[in-house]
Amino acid sequence: MRTSKISGVAALLCILVSLTPGAAQPGYNTYTNKAELLYIYDRPAEALACYDSAFMFRIKLPFATDLYNASVCALKAGKPEKALHYCLGLAEKGIGEEFFINKAIYRPLRHLKGWSTMLHTARTAKTKLRTEQGALLDYINSLVEKDQRVNRNWRQSGMTAETRTLMDLTYDTIATALNHIFDSLGFLSEDKIGALVEDDTVLSSSLPFDVIIIHNFQSRMTGDSLFSAVLRSALQQELIKPEYYAKIHDFSDGINGEYYGTSHLYIQYHCTLYKESGPHLDFRKLDADRNKIGLPPLSDHEKKVLYLLSHPDTDILIRAPASKYINFKDKASEDRFLSTQEVLVKEIPNCIPQ
Repeated sequence: MRTSKISGVAALLCILVSLTPGAAQPGYNTYTNKAELLYIYDRPAEALACYDSAFMFRIKLPFATDLYNASVCALKAGKPEKALHYCLGLAEKGIGEEFFINKAIYRPLRHLKGWSTMLHTARTAKTKLRTEQGALLDYINSLVEKDQRVNRNWRQSGMTAETRTLMDLTYDTIATALNHIFDSLGFLSEDKIGALVEDDTVLSSSLPFDVIIIHNFQSRMTGDSLFSAVLRSALQQELIKPEYYAKIHDFSDGINGEYYGTSHLYIQYHCTLYKESGPHLDFRKLDADRNKIGLPPLSDHEKKVLYLLSHPDTDILIRAPASKYINFKDKASEDRFLSTQEVLVKEIPNCIPQ
């Protein structure tokens, strides 16, 4: 698949919406961020122009989630042929034909001339990927299963100190095995092992070994993780998106001072959206740190958080999660929570109270 040429008008439109005061020189992440914002403002044609602009910055195939989002924007903008063009890019990443057959949003593409050809590409690319990487992926899955088993045993034991020590030692062993793979093969980006699809219908921005990296971070909270340098290198080589890099660090509560506000910062309690506040949070520094790795400012992130909470069945794939609290054990705990939170949205649209 080759990324399509775009009209001068469309390119200019996206550049104009990207050049906000104080913004960095537009690049891949700038354009994909603007595309997501334009989509949630119900402007899919302009969002599509931004995706086209973004893809001009990628020598390799764009990230799978961005290709998927571009196909959705094309469909919403009434351009099914262009949607199919981006589906072909997904097919070349080993997505598999089942994904396209099972996704209801792709039904309008089935009558197009290139639909069968795209499915053939999806089928053959997935088979080729399985032949070349199947043994490696099976081994990684076995490491993940071992990780999950020892974590489950720790929880079932009542989280005793003895089982925690055993769990952390096992984490280190598993992480060392994964790191040996990275040393010999390089970082296993989606370009090498394919994009992750769950149940043949859900495209994920994750990679199959994420839990191993996260648990390694969490078991080394007093020092540098085994994967800190690995992730920094992968980010610099554009093998992962900034959102992925931030997710790993924020899952681990910002180890070594790195925190980007992509988890824990936004919380839904009943139908109200809260944002953590307090003197320990320097939002100006947080935005500066986000900018260093190519993340959009928190003001953009907040719009995406609210959109996802208000549109749980949206077709587009955006990573902007909020934690969800159901209840507290007592009134004092609830009061402590509320005293450290800022109300962002009193009533989340389309929210169904728990």
